[in-house]
Amino acid sequence: MNNQPSPHQPETELEQSEPTKTLGPPADRAFTRYACQSLTDFHQAAQALFTEARLLCYILTPDLEPDRWNNADLASQLVQQINRQPRLMTRILVTSSSRIAPQHHALVALAQRLPSRVQLRQVADDTLPHWRMVLVDYRHRLQLDERLQGYLNWNDIPYAKQYSEEADRSWERARPVAELRQLIL
Repeated sequence: MNNQPSPHQPETELEQSEPTKTLGPPADRAFTRYACQSLTDFHQAAQALFTEARLLCYILTPDLEPDRWNNADLASQLVQQINRQPRLMTRILVTSSSRIAPQHHALVALAQRLPSRVQLRQVADDTLPHWRMVLVDYRHRLQLDERLQGYLNWNDIPYAKQYSEEADRSWERARPVAELRQLIL
């Protein structure tokens, strides 16, 4: 008898395709965590979070990391949610604006186009650690490290609220990034 696997059967369990994971929040409002291990995971998680935002979305990043945040799909998802949720405010906090290219960054262009709904500020001092985080409605949290590894936490209310309150305090002390404002003549 031939011990070779059939071309129609995978050789191992690992080779079988995984079902597509749904990144939306659980229906029962229970805490749920998804691992993010790549740029694709990050983009999917951020888009899922943007879809759930109703009132407030914080994007906390050292410098709007172009490799991570300069993404037309993310900006498009955020615009769609802003259009669906008339009270949604997006606040982007950076610790440095040195790597942000205003004419080539999707989120900067969005902040320039919708300045009352998407605002960008730089922390005045080093009160905001080098967070890489998205916080939505004091309820959900996406936190990553510099290697794009981290977690999307749905219904992470205690920590999402704590980080959001810290972001609120930093936002009040932060200043608009003047060099990124669009001049209208």
